Amino acid sequence: MVLLLTSGCILPKKTDGQTNVAADSLKKYSYLLTASFEEYSQQGTGFFIRTKGQLYLITAKHFISGGRFPKTLYVWLSTVGSDTSDVKKVDMHRVMERWKGSAKQIKPQWDVVAIPVNATIFKNVYSVESFIRPMSRTMQQIEIYGYPIKPNWDYSTVYGPPSYLHIPAKEYTLAIGVDTNKQKEDQINYYMYTTAITIDNNLRGYSGAPVFAKNQNNNWCILGLFAGHTDSNDATEKAIRIVRLKYILKEKNIARAF
Repeated sequence: MVLLLTSGCILPKKTDGQTNVAADSLKKYSYLLTASFEEYSQQGTGFFIRTKGQLYLITAKHFISGGRFPKTLYVWLSTVGSDTSDVKKVDMHRVMERWKGSAKQIKPQWDVVAIPVNATIFKNVYSVESFIRPMSRTMQQIEIYGYPIKPNWDYSTVYGPPSYLHIPAKEYTLAIGVDTNKQKEDQINYYMYTTAITIDNNLRGYSGAPVFAKNQNNNWCILGLFAGHTDSNDATEKAIRIVRLKYILKEKNIARAF
């Protein structure tokens, strides 16, 4: 796999919705997720999207299947209060039953899962479909809000608001992957190189977070899902891997994800 630069990216068009939203208000679209396993718990980030009348919880596939499925997935609707009613459970039995094969079959290039959830239980969540709009060839800053892992955090205590990664314009390069043997473009991921932040294991917990970018019209758009980081082809620098939103929205991929 060789990473080649791209001059721009186009997402599905939508004319209504959010435009000049203050960057700080984007954090409300990111939700803290915790997964309960038999011996341990795991932490990540997720977001919601409505499409074709169904509400989906979107997160990174490796988060909920890191070796096995969690017995329970918890969605923290608020992380600044102590009200446990703000923590909702997602039934994972349906996900486990419909998943084909084991975690060994999870290919890194499609590291996303779309879980259908009850719209009544999650009626007050913020969802990102109004940010689906064309990306310009010249993008401004990128914002990523997520919940990095706190080593000593106790689930019975308040986590606090999400942290964010601010990546200004001219301090990143967006790239696409190309298989040099097949001469075929990676239709699933973007790769973002930047020196604005340190790309290392301190980003653990951001997996599954929505990635927002501002286009040349000063409108915020959703670019995709934060799926972790990877080394470049020559291993001299690292890149953030972003699962493209248009891939997440493909019906066949939503069906395959759960």
